[in-house]
Amino acid sequence: GNLFEFFRNDKMDARGFFAREKNPVRQNNFGGTIGGPIKKNKLFFFATYDRFVLRGGAATRGTVTLPVSSFRAGDFGR
Repeated sequence: GNLFEFFRNDKMDARGFFAREKNPVRQNNFGGTIGGPIKKNKLFFFATYDRFVLRGGAATRGTVTLPVSSFRAGDFGR
């Protein structure tokens, strides 16, 4: 068998490039597996458990700023 956990929160995440602030995120993905013989070389068991918990967080929060058309055309002057 085995055990695993994937942990993520906003304290360890970087702020997005265009974001003014970090989004609050608490994410856990954990579980495990176990298996073994019931009857030697005839019958086996195997069980698995997996849980995903996400509290808070959003893909995008607030306003997204896009470049003006002159910037997209390559004119970066004022």
